[in-house]
Amino acid sequence: MKWIGAGLIGLGIVGGIFFLLLQKADPKELLTFAEMYEKYEQASLQQRDLVSRPGTANNPHRNRLHTLLGMMLTGDIDDATRLALADEANNRIAALRKEIDMAASTIEPIEELLQDFKREQEFITSRAYQEPIRQVLAHMQQKQVLVESTVTTLYAINEQTRGIVEQIIKGKGALTDEHIVQINQETSDAETRYERLTQLYKEMEEVDEKIQEEYQILVGI
Repeated sequence: MKWIGAGLIGLGIVGGIFFLLLQKADPKELLTFAEMYEKYEQASLQQRDLVSRPGTANNPHRNRLHTLLGMMLTGDIDDATRLALADEANNRIAALRKEIDMAASTIEPIEELLQDFKREQEFITSRAYQEPIRQVLAHMQQKQVLVESTVTTLYAINEQTRGIVEQIIKGKGALTDEHIVQINQETSDAETRYERLTQLYKEMEEVDEKIQEEYQILVGI
């Protein structure tokens, strides 16, 4: 019985040491993760720029488009002038569409990076790292969802604006009562989407800050 008791104590000591080893942070485990984070950070900065560009107030295409819409819908102008303004507005809408396409093109590469992070996570055994890594990846995924929602909203706003302009072009610059009712409704819907867009940009910025803060905590362990 003494030998059995001693053996159990010995196993308990070994198990305790093994548990402590798992708890202890080994910086070498983070080397690959840190290299991947650098790639993510670069891709994320580029994504933020491209996603913000079509929806910011200082975007030249969007600024000019708003001016054109105001002139077409409220200005005291003849049909020929309104039609010319609508043609220019269509070109601005096409330019914004290209910018939104560029923003959308950032989603898949970052999704692939997130999958790489998840695979790397399986090789990190230090318990001290596991929860901070889980937090970082959770917020990276949250940001990806926000980006997708933002791009979807940008496309919706652009298409809705295109619908307004097309009504004017189809009417050869004339604004019938039916067109005015429809345009007013579409304009109201677009304004609601703009409010949503502003909120999405704010949420993305907040999540970005969380990712950076949590990563600094992780590498400081």
